[in-house]
Amino acid sequence: MYKWNNKMLTYILFSSLLVMVWGNSTTVAKDQLDIVTIAEHLEKEENVSIEEWSVFAREVNNEIATKEEFERKVHTLKQKYPDFQWSFFDEGDAWKAEATFSHGSHLTESIRMVTTKEHANIVTYIIYEVKGYKWDKGYPHFLITTFEHRMNGIFMGTPSVFACMEGYISDNMNSALLAQMEKLLQRFNASEIEGVEDENFISTSAHSTLFTQSLKNTKINMQLGLRTDGLGARTSFVIGTPIITFEY
Repeated sequence: MYKWNNKMLTYILFSSLLVMVWGNSTTVAKDQLDIVTIAEHLEKEENVSIEEWSVFAREVNNEIATKEEFERKVHTLKQKYPDFQWSFFDEGDAWKAEATFSHGSHLTESIRMVTTKEHANIVTYIIYEVKGYKWDKGYPHFLITTFEHRMNGIFMGTPSVFACMEGYISDNMNSALLAQMEKLLQRFNASEIEGVEDENFISTSAHSTLFTQSLKNTKINMQLGLRTDGLGARTSFVIGTPIITFEY
């Protein structure tokens, strides 16, 4: 069975491509987080199993220009969230702080803060992420309360929020990937904008009426990926809004 290859989000966050893409996203306020909407619609499918999910908020802070200002901001966050386990890294041209708090073995919160130089400017990225395994009926309440409360305490403005969920589809009919993708697009009331397809893999960028955050200058507000190893009826999926943030 193919296993999605997840790397630490930190390494993905600061690649030039994704920073450029995220910098061109538009955020619209809404009542329900996209990750909850994704879960609700996937749970309507009897043959779908959710294995892992992530929702994180990201903000660019241009007001931190010195190591002292970086340390002051980290100190403030540490005082607000003393239950988190904090680590600090001074890499000369970049300062990093990371904090984690585990709710048992299936749910983890993390705060990441990195100050670095980009194009002669000092830029700070602040990321707050909640990552879980499986999907529990209590998670929507946790996200409405704890996640929203943390965001208000961590960020100065309105951050961009990204959701991603992965798992597998057990299809007794052994449907072709294209048919499975069409079914998912219908489930999310989405229309394909562009896509890539080969024998064992399909990736689609789409517009869904269920989601409001989209990439600037495009209608893309969700991405879907399907992959099979060709040895059985089980297909891996990953869905993200407005883009997939898990590596696949």
